Amino acid sequence: MSEYVTDIMNNLCTGCRMPRANMNDFKNEKIHYPNKQEQIEIIDNLEIIDQNIQSLQSNFDTTVTLCNDLKQSILKDIFG
Repeated sequence: MSEYVTDIMNNLCTGCRMPRANMNDFKNEKIHYPNKQEQIEIIDNLEIIDQNIQSLQSNFDTTVTLCNDLKQSILKDIFG
């Protein structure tokens, strides 16, 4: 669903009421994709991002737990 592929499909579309692309024409188009080294770099970057997301999720969960503990403590102090 990249813009590049979408543009190819739009250029191959024919018909007014229900436009569609000829799949045989589409099969002849060259789709560019990253070389092996670029794919490895992308994977490495995605793994770093995933680790950061997991860390943020853990920090968020800890913050929620601490906030709930603080709320309970305050309520206990107020209402005994």
